[in-house]
Amino acid sequence: MAQERLLLWHEFDGKGDTSIQVLEERCAAFSALGLGEVVPEVMNIRHLHERLAQIQAGGPAPDIAFVPADMLYLQEHALFSPVSPSDFDTPISEGHWQTMQLRQQQYGVPLLGGNHLVLFFNRQLLPEPPASWEALEALAPELQAKGITPMASDCCDAYWFIPFLTGHDGWVLNEGTPDLNNDANRSAMAFMERQVRQGLLANQQGSTALLDNFIAGHTAAIVCGEWIFNYLSQQMGERLGVAALPTVEGRAMTSMTSTIGLVYPNQGLSGPKRELILAFTRFMLSEASQRQWATQVQRWPVHEGVIEEQIRLGDGNRQAILALRQACRPMPRERIMFDVWFAMALGLRRLLNQECDVKEAAAFMQVCAQQQVGSQMAELL
Repeated sequence: MAQERLLLWHEFDGKGDTSIQVLEERCAAFSALGLGEVVPEVMNIRHLHERLAQIQAGGPAPDIAFVPADMLYLQEHALFSPVSPSDFDTPISEGHWQTMQLRQQQYGVPLLGGNHLVLFFNRQLLPEPPASWEALEALAPELQAKGITPMASDCCDAYWFIPFLTGHDGWVLNEGTPDLNNDANRSAMAFMERQVRQGLLANQQGSTALLDNFIAGHTAAIVCGEWIFNYLSQQMGERLGVAALPTVEGRAMTSMTSTIGLVYPNQGLSGPKRELILAFTRFMLSEASQRQWATQVQRWPVHEGVIEEQIRLGDGNRQAILALRQACRPMPRERIMFDVWFAMALGLRRLLNQECDVKEAAAFMQVCAQQQVGSQMAELL
C-alpha cells in the first residue's frame, strides 16, 4: 500500500546553499520511518513567493512550506494554518516562537535562526577586517594595485541594502507604513552609489559572482548572509574570516535577522494529513535533526539545548556569527513588507543602472510600496 505523501516547498536553491543537503536527508529519513513520504520541491525564493501568493486564487498548494519568517505576510494569500506551540515539546525560546507570529497569531514553527548579514573577509588579503568604511578606503589603493576589489555586495537586493540604510539611521517602516522617501534612505543610496563609483564596492549577484570572485581571491571582503558560511568555509578553509560590517562615520551597519520555519498552506492542519504533518514537524524539531543542521551545514538551530552545545563547541568564526546576530534587528512581518521589498529592489536597480538619481529612486520606492505594486503583480502571475 502506497504511503501517504506530503509535498514540501523550499528555496534552498543556490549552489552555495548547502542547507538543501540536510533538508533532503531529513525528508528521506522521515520517509524511511514508514509513517509517510515527504517530497521536497526546490525553487528560487521569488518563485516561492509567487506560488504561495496564488493559493487563495486557486493555485496549487504544498502540504508544507519551509520559508523565511517574513513570508508570514503572505498568510491571507497562502491561507496558512494557525499553529499551537503546545503540539510540540521541543525547548524553543519564546523569542523564537514569536518570530513566526503575525498579529499575535502563531502561523509557523521556527526551525533555524540567523539569516543576518555579516562581513566575510579573506585573511590572506586582509590580516584584519576593516572596522569602518574609512579604514577600507585607506586599504583600497594597495588592494586595487594588485587587481583586487576591496569589497563586494549584492547592491540591487533590498535585503543587502538594509545595513546601508540602518547605517544612516533609517528604517523601512514608520508605524507600520512604508517610510522610504526620506533623508536617511537618500543618504544611504548616495553613500552606496558613491562606494560603487569609486571602486571600493562592487555590485555582484549574491549567489553567483559575489561568491565566485571572493573564493578566487579577486575580492578582499564581501557582505553576505550567515547562511553561506558552510559553503565558504568548505571552499576557503583558514583563509575565511568573519567580522562585523564596517561602520559608517561611526554608526553601525545593522542587519535584519529572522528565523526560517515551517508553515502549512491552504489550511493544511485542518485537513486529513494533519497528524502526518505534525509528526514530520516534530521530527524536524528533534534534537538529532536540529543538531544535524548545526554540525553538517553550520546553520543555527532553535533547539535551546543544541544552541548551548554549539556555543561551547563552535570555533572563532562561528562564535562571531552568533555574537553578530545579537546586534541585529528583527525583520518586520507586516503584510506591507511584500510591497516594500519589491519597491526597494526596483528602485535600487534603477539607481545603479543610472536610470534615475537618489531623489527619484526614493520617491519611486515610496509610491511603488504605497500602491502595492508588488501585490498587484503577484496576483497577475
